[in-house]
Amino acid sequence: MKVNKLCPDQSEMRIELRKVYSQNFTKSASLVNRLINKSNINSDDVVFDVGCGKGIYSVCLSKYAKKVIGIEIDKNLLPILKVATEPFENVEIVLCDFLNYVTPKIPYKVFANIPFNQSGKIVRKLLFSANPPSSCYLALEYGFWKKYSGSPKETQVSLFLKPIYEMKVIHHFSKFDFEPASNVEIVFVEIIKREKSVITELEYANYKDFIIYTTSQSQWKSNIQKCLKDIFTYEQMKRLSKNIGFDMKGTPMDLNFEQWVKLFNYYTENVIESKKVLIRGGYKS
Repeated sequence: MKVNKLCPDQSEMRIELRKVYSQNFTKSASLVNRLINKSNINSDDVVFDVGCGKGIYSVCLSKYAKKVIGIEIDKNLLPILKVATEPFENVEIVLCDFLNYVTPKIPYKVFANIPFNQSGKIVRKLLFSANPPSSCYLALEYGFWKKYSGSPKETQVSLFLKPIYEMKVIHHFSKFDFEPASNVEIVFVEIIKREKSVITELEYANYKDFIIYTTSQSQWKSNIQKCLKDIFTYEQMKRLSKNIGFDMKGTPMDLNFEQWVKLFNYYTENVIESKKVLIRGGYKS
């Protein structure tokens, strides 16, 4: 085991770290092994264990992956991590806040039980980075996951992710799988980068602008037809509503991902440039 310390000395913050980054640790190695066997991790992979805690995921992963990099912010856990991972030469422990960590330029995967109160920041860093993981396996609160996966209705973030990633739940945990026992429902999810994006890389920025424009309009306009009245004529919207299968009087979030893709493709191919200018740059701003 190799230990790298990338963070400044945080001894004065130990008590606060325990509060802010407290984690529900997975108890069973056999359960972690079963989860790994449901994944696509293999002996050629570099795998990150984000928020590696006491090391149970890192130890199990060491038997399946080429290299495991466990990242943990709480230095108080280092003695436990050392004992757990010392026998495994392919495990490296990095003492660092993952949010400040520079993700590698080489291909990598993630398999982790991340701190639940940091889920949003960690998932965004992973999936929207310049070099995202090819596969990501995470233990997440089910309520958080539903927002990111667009269940039962799409959200802005689910619409941003779905052109690039295939996402699904592969395991439902018992609350007693954790120490301390979880008081919320936890799932283990698989997020795999698509071999071919649904939206081309060239058009993805325009797609995000289109999503932002339409959904932000809905804050003060009652239905999707009104949200897009400056982009599509009434006749176009009526035809799109029939062909794609959505209610013109419904809200933008009543559309599913497949309907959004068809709506965007029509916009790309049939809307004049002077109208597209109204939408461009919305995501960045």
